[in-house]
Amino acid sequence: MGDQQVPVIAYGNWRKDHLSITMRKLLPILLLLAAACKQQSGSTVPEERRRQLHFAVRAQNLHPANFEDDTLVTRLDNTDFTITYSGKMYWGTNPADSFQLATDLLVEKAYLYKTGDTLLVFFVETNNEEAGSRVQKIDLRSRKAVWNAEIAGFNLGIPYIKDHFAYLTTIGFVGKLDLNNGQYAYRFEDLYDRQVYAFNAFDTILFRDSLTLFLSTHDPSPAERNGKRVDTVIVDEKKPGHRIVIGFDR
Repeated sequence: MGDQQVPVIAYGNWRKDHLSITMRKLLPILLLLAAACKQQSGSTVPEERRRQLHFAVRAQNLHPANFEDDTLVTRLDNTDFTITYSGKMYWGTNPADSFQLATDLLVEKAYLYKTGDTLLVFFVETNNEEAGSRVQKIDLRSRKAVWNAEIAGFNLGIPYIKDHFAYLTTIGFVGKLDLNNGQYAYRFEDLYDRQVYAFNAFDTILFRDSLTLFLSTHDPSPAERNGKRVDTVIVDEKKPGHRIVIGFDR
């Protein structure tokens, strides 16, 4: 087992090389993943750490049967929020409380996170042929944008909020966005692999000491005989310029 070769989709700084490493070198990372998954179950996560982690809330379709061009709605801190398919957002009971999101396309999906008078809107925009994602920080009191930033790709996952950062995922993309200024602490793109359908969407983000793990579960490619795969992007927060991307069978 010590000399068994294990495929590694990528390793390095802003590269997508196809390498292989020995099981001996990979084993500590796999053990870390197992420990992190156990932590995710809630049995070993300290209460203080759970309080530090927050999640943006997905707005629901007002008419679920009408998936396209539908209004999105949600409720945060006893305030109702409505986003039309053209990107016009309304909240509360004052008709003047409205804001136009920075898009000329249709908004098909949105996650909202509110703290005080500040609202973060993470949304997917589309022309029904192509799609991308964006995030805007909005001052609800002044009804003005503080900043807006692009999120590469569609298949927007649930934004994880930790401290003053948002951890973001889309197809072939992971990133850590500073919510104070709208700048990325790090971002990794072009992870999607058409041959094995890797990193089409991300399901879970785990935090373990200085490491952040972005997990992507997907169905196998036609050439694979096994069940679902779990592909992982591991970022060392102390060295954010580097990443390890591993594909392995569950």
